[in-house]
Amino acid sequence: MGEIARRSGLRNVAAGLDLDPDRFGAGLKLAPPPGLAGSELAMWAQRAVFVETFAPALAADLRPLVEDWRPDVLMRDQSEYATWVVGEALGVPVVTTTFGRLPDVDYEQRVVGDALQELRRDQGLEPDRELATLFAGPVLVPAPRSYADPSIAVLPSVSFVQPMLHDAVGEGELPRWLEELSRGPVVYLTMGNIINREHLFRPFIDALANEPVALIVTVGHANDPTEFEPLPSNIRVTQYIPNSLVFPRVDAVACHGGFNTVMGALMFGRPLVLAPVTADQPVHAERCVDLGVGRLIRADTHDPDHIRDAVTSVLDDSSYRNAAEALQHEIAALPNVETTASIVEAAALR
Repeated sequence: MGEIARRSGLRNVAAGLDLDPDRFGAGLKLAPPPGLAGSELAMWAQRAVFVETFAPALAADLRPLVEDWRPDVLMRDQSEYATWVVGEALGVPVVTTTFGRLPDVDYEQRVVGDALQELRRDQGLEPDRELATLFAGPVLVPAPRSYADPSIAVLPSVSFVQPMLHDAVGEGELPRWLEELSRGPVVYLTMGNIINREHLFRPFIDALANEPVALIVTVGHANDPTEFEPLPSNIRVTQYIPNSLVFPRVDAVACHGGFNTVMGALMFGRPLVLAPVTADQPVHAERCVDLGVGRLIRADTHDPDHIRDAVTSVLDDSSYRNAAEALQHEIAALPNVETTASIVEAAALR
């Protein structure tokens, strides 16, 4: 990850575990108990991976860095807990950013509450059974209020802000063959950069082979596009195209339900076909279905007939595009990145 930061021109210091984002699972070497799926798998991962594995390793490196550098503010994402305890232990304000979801203290207490108390003890902190300090600082939710789960209360510390379109840094361009695609609707398929296994792409390719649509597939840097050959003339497979270039050129997006992909598609008003696999992907997929911006495909079946039906629906039924465009307008009306930065700066001055 440090290399990504360096390409952005940012100074960085290594801390915590060293994992390749394109080969995340292989580097982690931590297998869930057999039979876990869906929400149970997500709860296991939150405890075993994010709290018990990532957090202690990061806290051990982060604390001496903060003690030496004395930053004015620390920022964390919702599933990263080391910054929370180190910041509290050293009296540095902490800002949290989420993946479009509202913080849910009751859920945190139920799933990882006791593990978080152990993490606090490691930093010399008193127990916080109510987790009152976990989201006490500003919480940035980069999504419209309508996207967040309406059953979860909005904490006073929450600000809904514009998401940003995430591209890899300093690489990628629009392929010339994009202009050569057959006339008609264009569908973009991505499975992100963590769960992008070959078997997840195959049912989509089978479903749309020789159909009256063009399919663009990006398989990530860990996969070889030639492994998918031979391909019909309406399908092209490549490793990577920047989201900012591909989203404006397509009519629908098929994906795993990862937040950055979902929000990127909605920033351009594109309807979705969602095949969630793990983590919070099922949550985002269900939210998209509830909001009428997409269709859900069961990841355990990935039946080509169901995929074809879902893609046809979001392309032919204008209600999906209309709902996606309504969210696009809501996103555009949110506080922009400069306003968001001012929230962080205000936290540093408190």
